[in-house]
Amino acid sequence: FDEIADWMETLAKAERSHANRFQKALDSLDG
Repeated sequence: FDEIADWMETLAKAERSHANRFQKALDSLDG
């Protein structure tokens, strides 16, 4: 199960960084 845990962790990190990028885009649209 280690492999799955690593994959889930990687996925979670990707989701978080993607959400941060999206938030920054929204902030810049806000002006």
